[in-house]
Amino acid sequence: DLDSAASNQPAPVERAQALPADAPFQALGDAVDECQRVKVRQALDLSADNWASAARLLQIDPSNLHKLARRLGMK
Repeated sequence: DLDSAASNQPAPVERAQALPADAPFQALGDAVDECQRVKVRQALDLSADNWASAARLLQIDPSNLHKLARRLGMK
């Protein structure tokens, strides 16, 4: 059955854009931390620095957001 075979196929992965040759390499953990800092800051900006509202935007428990912010050096 072609319909069921097509729906089981994973979506194609887009190739990341190449970085400039002089861009420093960043370890995966550092890149993840930076991405998390950006998203937490965006959520806080959208929620007028209300941590509970930011947690709802990020779809995580508020206590986990506080722990994450401490680990990321944001608190």
